[in-house]
Amino acid sequence: MGLIYARVNGSNKKFDNVVVTPALLHIFGAVDKHDLFNGKPAYPDGYAQPDLMPVHPQNLAEIMGRSIPISENRHEVARRPKRTMIGPQTAQEIAWTK
Repeated sequence: MGLIYARVNGSNKKFDNVVVTPALLHIFGAVDKHDLFNGKPAYPDGYAQPDLMPVHPQNLAEIMGRSIPISENRHEVARRPKRTMIGPQTAQEIAWTK
């Protein structure tokens, strides 16, 4: 059982989907891949493309990593679902892959 506290008013449906999706993925076994205090994505599983060289800036957010890593100390919240992806670790946790 889960409870999501979110303000959904219809004016920003794309961002609302980005907020709600990780909560729903928790139901299927996905775990957070970001620091709970500052929201910074955890490397490597919280990065959409951890093998990218150089690693920063990233273009996408791993959905459970919450935001797009721009530099070592800067990250931006993904505001649209098309700026996110499900990474390999999350895919395994929700049984999309073995």
